[in-house]
Amino acid sequence: MERLWLLPAVLAGALQPVIWGMNLRMDRNTGPVEAATVLHVVGALTGLVFWFSGLRGQGFSGLSGVPAWAWFGGAVGLSCMAMVTRAMPVLGAATTLAVMVAAQFSASILCEHYGWLGLEVRAATLSRVLGAALLALGAWLVSR
Repeated sequence: MERLWLLPAVLAGALQPVIWGMNLRMDRNTGPVEAATVLHVVGALTGLVFWFSGLRGQGFSGLSGVPAWAWFGGAVGLSCMAMVTRAMPVLGAATTLAVMVAAQFSASILCEHYGWLGLEVRAATLSRVLGAALLALGAWLVSR
């Protein structure tokens, strides 16, 4: 059953070039911060549509229990969007996304190994570290 969760992960990964292409098109007409802001507002409105449609979790009552650092996720996301919309026209979509995936995987291994951000602790095993190295190698090859 756990393998079924690979499908949404694959779909979300396959949609990344589409999403970033949309973001880049918005950026060309507005600028990186403006584009990221508009796209986050549209995302928030989409979330509200889902919420009012009944596609929701526990509701907003649990917000009081959210740690202070977690409130900055939107700021980090907006900043990342602005950075990527600047990098992608220079590096290209494939290189930008390959580097992002390699960096995400490496950072994820560290966060899980130390349990940062409340993630379940999972050891940075040799196979995981080698996987990260291979992804970095792949990103380098894509960039050539």
